[in-house]
Amino acid sequence: MQNILKISLITIFCTVFFACQKKTIEIRINFSNLAERYVVLQLQMGNIDKEYVDAYFGPLKYKQMADSNKISLTEIRLAADSLLFELKKYNENFFNPLWKVRYRYIKKELYALLARVAIVEGNRKAFNTESNEIFNVIAPFVTDEEAEKVLKNLDALLPGEGTLQERFEEFHKGFIVPKEFVPILFRMALEELRRKTKLYIQLPSSEKFDLEFVNDKPWGAYNWYKGYFNSHIQINTDLPMYLDRVLDLTCHEAYPGHHVYHSSIEKIIVRDSGWVECSVYPLYSPQSVVSEGLANYAVELAFTKEERIEFEKKLCDVADMNSEKVERLHRVLKGVKKLEPFSNEVVRRYYDKVINKVQAVELLMKYTLRTQAQAEKFLSFVDNYGSYTVTYSEGYNLVKNYMARMGVTEENTHYRWLLYKELLSGPFLPSDLLKDKLKD
Repeated sequence: MQNILKISLITIFCTVFFACQKKTIEIRINFSNLAERYVVLQLQMGNIDKEYVDAYFGPLKYKQMADSNKISLTEIRLAADSLLFELKKYNENFFNPLWKVRYRYIKKELYALLARVAIVEGNRKAFNTESNEIFNVIAPFVTDEEAEKVLKNLDALLPGEGTLQERFEEFHKGFIVPKEFVPILFRMALEELRRKTKLYIQLPSSEKFDLEFVNDKPWGAYNWYKGYFNSHIQINTDLPMYLDRVLDLTCHEAYPGHHVYHSSIEKIIVRDSGWVECSVYPLYSPQSVVSEGLANYAVELAFTKEERIEFEKKLCDVADMNSEKVERLHRVLKGVKKLEPFSNEVVRRYYDKVINKVQAVELLMKYTLRTQAQAEKFLSFVDNYGSYTVTYSEGYNLVKNYMARMGVTEENTHYRWLLYKELLSGPFLPSDLLKDKLKD
């Protein structure tokens, strides 16, 4: 894919160069300058909003420029407006498909930056407005009645006394991994997933990660991408670790999720193609929708249903857990997954102050079958990251629907990996996943 991208860039550039030599050179120089200023501006925002820059793997000189010239939020807004004004001077239709991707990417990221500046200044907007302005997606509304229908279908899968949430909690307890085995299972999963990923994606020879188990965090796991194809992955152990979470988190944070995504962007886009704007990853941006969507889809990419069940049975054997009900676990989880849209619905009501935290916890327990501890942890994430929750659900839906539209089925493994690898080959936006050709 790297070679294809480089050849495409060279071919298209040469064609336009000979057709309109002077104008193409001017646009290329100006665009490079805009990209460099964009990177410095994003890093300057990161100096104010400490969670804003999730990763930076570009030239040291831009970081030094940002650190030596710290500016206010007002100055950041003015600088972003200036960059947008300069971008709008160019006719988007002039660019070849690859350069349109670059143009649209910088423009959308700048609009997201302006929206984030307003929030940091204290001008918080409604949940839907914020998620649309920053992430370019809106979670669909879900009624209580719709959630009740899903719960009714789940009821037959978990017969017994007590509420459905209580029955699910009791059933799920049987899949809690003993604490002493948690690191062992994660390392087993990482080894297997790295092996699987390397069958289809050429990873840089120097890629690596460190794994750390932590606590007292609002999230379940985090990939801190350090550049040079190196990640520091943290797993939060505040809550019990369930068997199904081992593969979910491993795929999401490492292979073929965030670690592979960032490594691919650094290798293909930043180093090979010289698109320096992609060396900085603002957490509060449309790019996060694609990144989280790919990471959430990663477990389906890596395993068929049967493969996952067999591998999790092996994990059970290692951890001295009963593997007989793993198939039933996934039948139940398939039904529970249909409740995910209601998570965003509760967050929307909570964020917009329609309900308070106690009511939000109760609704999350009833309509998403979380335990009280899980519901409270989820809301602590919302308190820290706001509408970021939409990136997981809507990003996954965009990737899943794109794959289905392109004809992917569980059986055609090679084609599924091929399309996934294509999604790693550019700084794509949520709107790009609604197309049939990514670079149009």
